[in-house]
Amino acid sequence: MFFKKIFCFLLLCFFLSEEISAQNDRAIFASYTTANERQRLYTYILNSINNNLLYPLIGSEDKWEEAVTNIELIGYKNPFVNKRIHDAFDSIQILGYDLKRSLLELAYSMYQKDFNKEVINLIVQSSMPKIFAMCAEYLLQNIPDKYQDKKTVSFINELLNKNFKNIQDNAI
Repeated sequence: MFFKKIFCFLLLCFFLSEEISAQNDRAIFASYTTANERQRLYTYILNSINNNLLYPLIGSEDKWEEAVTNIELIGYKNPFVNKRIHDAFDSIQILGYDLKRSLLELAYSMYQKDFNKEVINLIVQSSMPKIFAMCAEYLLQNIPDKYQDKKTVSFINELLNKNFKNIQDNAI
């Protein structure tokens, strides 16, 4: 009796596993991966960038943050975008945390060496560890050999020790 139950159970498992692993004849794809949908998304992102950068920087930081994120997402540059990004970096000291981060991420990936002066001014006054670390990384990426430019490394170390007394307790 016991062996009959085990045999039935195994037989049932065998048939169920065959049914589960059966191939489906339909092609599986996501509709948003078609060429038309990708083009539609790209157009939407471009419109988002251009429309959001028309807003004034102060008071519209959420729109600017979306635009900056999208610029980095698709690697988009044109004269209008470049001018607006430069305008934002001219005011980076007074911007909110999230927009500062987005701008620093964009500068790191697409505007190497373009904002050294602005980032130096920001790192000197930064009291936020993440912003400080992002500024330091941006500046250090622009050194051909990080160990040869002791002046920049010393500058960052001095600021680190001056601005963050308990840095050992901070994971960033």
